[in-house]
Amino acid sequence: MHEEFLRGGLEDAPLPSHADRRALGAGNGHIYVKRPMSSVRFYGFNTRMNPLSDRRVRQAFLHAIDREAIVQNVYFGQYTLARGILPPGTLGFNPKLAGYAYDPQKARDLLARAGYPGDAVCRPSRSGRA
Repeated sequence: MHEEFLRGGLEDAPLPSHADRRALGAGNGHIYVKRPMSSVRFYGFNTRMNPLSDRRVRQAFLHAIDREAIVQNVYFGQYTLARGILPPGTLGFNPKLAGYAYDPQKARDLLARAGYPGDAVCRPSRSGRA
Protein backbone atom coordinates (compact mmCIF):
# COMPACT_ATOMS: atom_id res chain seq x y z
CA MET A 1 0.00 0.00 0.00
CA HIS A 2 2.80 2.41 0.88
CA GLU A 3 4.62 1.69 -2.38
CA GLU A 4 1.42 2.32 -4.32
CA PHE A 5 1.05 5.63 -2.48
CA LEU A 6 4.62 6.63 -3.40
CA ARG A 7 3.88 5.78 -7.06
CA GLY A 8 0.92 8.18 -6.92
CA GLY A 9 -1.83 5.56 -7.03
CA LEU A 10 -3.32 6.52 -3.65
CA GLU A 11 -4.13 9.84 -2.06
CA ASP A 12 -3.78 8.57 1.50
CA ALA A 13 -2.04 5.62 3.12
CA PRO A 14 -0.88 4.66 6.60
CA LEU A 15 2.83 4.92 7.28
CA PRO A 16 4.68 1.65 7.50
CA SER A 17 6.28 1.27 10.93
CA HIS A 18 9.81 1.42 9.47
CA ALA A 19 9.23 4.66 7.54
CA ASP A 20 11.08 7.80 8.59
CA ARG A 21 8.49 10.59 8.70
CA ARG A 22 11.10 13.24 7.85
CA ALA A 23 11.99 11.45 4.61
CA LEU A 24 8.35 11.27 3.57
CA GLY A 25 7.89 15.02 3.81
CA ALA A 26 11.30 16.11 2.51
CA GLY A 27 10.60 17.91 -0.77
CA ASN A 28 8.76 15.05 -2.45
CA GLY A 29 5.33 16.69 -2.43
CA HIS A 30 3.97 14.47 0.33
CA ILE A 31 2.59 15.87 3.56
CA TYR A 32 2.56 13.82 6.75
CA VAL A 33 -0.74 14.33 8.58
CA LYS A 34 -1.26 12.68 11.93
CA ARG A 35 -4.91 12.03 12.58
CA PRO A 36 -6.85 9.79 14.92
CA MET A 37 -7.61 6.30 13.67
CA SER A 38 -9.20 3.37 15.34
CA SER A 39 -7.35 0.10 15.02
CA VAL A 40 -7.24 -2.89 17.30
CA ARG A 41 -4.61 -5.57 17.65
CA PHE A 42 -6.00 -8.43 19.65
CA TYR A 43 -4.43 -11.64 20.86
CA GLY A 44 -6.84 -14.17 22.30
CA PHE A 45 -6.15 -17.10 24.58
CA ASN A 46 -8.15 -20.25 25.23
CA THR A 47 -8.91 -19.68 28.90
CA ARG A 48 -10.61 -23.05 29.27
CA MET A 49 -7.26 -24.84 29.23
CA ASN A 50 -4.58 -24.83 31.91
CA PRO A 51 -2.60 -22.83 32.77
CA LEU A 52 -4.61 -19.99 31.22
CA SER A 53 -7.75 -21.02 33.08
CA ASP A 54 -6.14 -19.40 36.14
CA ARG A 55 -6.79 -15.66 36.24
CA ARG A 56 -3.43 -15.05 37.97
CA VAL A 57 -1.58 -16.53 35.00
CA ARG A 58 -3.47 -14.28 32.58
CA GLN A 59 -2.76 -11.25 34.77
CA ALA A 60 0.92 -12.25 34.88
CA PHE A 61 0.99 -12.12 31.06
CA LEU A 62 -0.39 -8.59 31.17
CA HIS A 63 2.21 -7.43 33.68
CA ALA A 64 5.06 -9.19 31.85
CA ILE A 65 4.63 -7.35 28.53
CA ASP A 66 6.05 -3.85 28.17
CA ARG A 67 3.45 -2.59 25.70
CA GLU A 68 4.77 0.98 25.77
CA ALA A 69 8.23 -0.24 24.74
CA ILE A 70 6.65 -2.19 21.87
CA VAL A 71 4.78 0.91 20.68
CA GLN A 72 7.91 3.08 20.87
CA ASN A 73 10.55 0.63 19.61
CA VAL A 74 8.63 -1.52 17.13
CA TYR A 75 5.97 0.89 15.89
CA PHE A 76 8.02 4.09 16.39
CA GLY A 77 5.35 5.74 18.54
CA GLN A 78 2.64 5.58 15.89
CA TYR A 79 0.02 4.16 18.23
CA THR A 80 -1.66 5.05 21.50
CA LEU A 81 -2.20 2.25 23.96
CA ALA A 82 -5.73 1.35 24.94
CA ARG A 83 -5.81 0.96 28.69
CA GLY A 84 -8.98 -1.07 28.52
CA ILE A 85 -11.21 -2.70 25.97
CA LEU A 86 -12.13 0.64 24.37
CA PRO A 87 -9.42 2.73 22.68
CA PRO A 88 -9.11 6.49 23.15
CA GLY A 89 -11.52 8.45 20.99
CA THR A 90 -14.37 5.95 21.21
CA LEU A 91 -17.63 6.37 23.09
CA GLY A 92 -17.33 4.89 26.55
CA PHE A 93 -13.54 5.29 26.77
CA ASN A 94 -12.55 5.96 30.36
CA PRO A 95 -9.39 8.11 30.57
CA LYS A 96 -9.12 7.34 34.30
CA LEU A 97 -8.66 3.62 33.65
CA ALA A 98 -5.01 2.81 34.30
CA GLY A 99 -4.79 -0.62 32.67
CA TYR A 100 -2.07 -3.10 33.63
CA ALA A 101 1.37 -1.66 34.33
CA TYR A 102 4.53 -3.31 33.07
CA ASP A 103 5.75 -4.98 36.25
CA PRO A 104 7.89 -8.12 35.77
CA GLN A 105 8.15 -8.71 39.53
CA LYS A 106 4.38 -8.65 39.93
CA ALA A 107 4.15 -11.09 37.01
CA ARG A 108 6.58 -13.45 38.79
CA ASP A 109 4.63 -13.14 42.05
CA LEU A 110 1.33 -13.91 40.31
CA LEU A 111 2.85 -16.95 38.60
CA ALA A 112 4.28 -18.18 41.91
CA ARG A 113 0.87 -17.83 43.59
CA ALA A 114 -0.64 -19.77 40.69
CA GLY A 115 1.83 -22.62 41.25
CA TYR A 116 4.55 -21.66 38.77
CA PRO A 117 7.40 -20.38 40.95
CA GLY A 118 10.86 -19.31 39.81
CA ASP A 119 11.76 -20.51 36.35
CA ALA A 120 8.91 -23.03 36.11
CA VAL A 121 7.68 -23.51 32.59
CA CYS A 122 4.14 -24.49 31.67
CA ARG A 123 4.64 -27.76 29.83
CA PRO A 124 1.92 -30.02 28.48
CA SER A 125 1.58 -33.32 30.30
CA ARG A 126 1.71 -36.66 28.50
CA SER A 127 -2.07 -36.46 28.04
CA GLY A 128 -1.62 -33.31 25.95
CA ARG A 129 -3.09 -31.02 28.59
CA ALA A 130 -1.03 -28.50 30.52
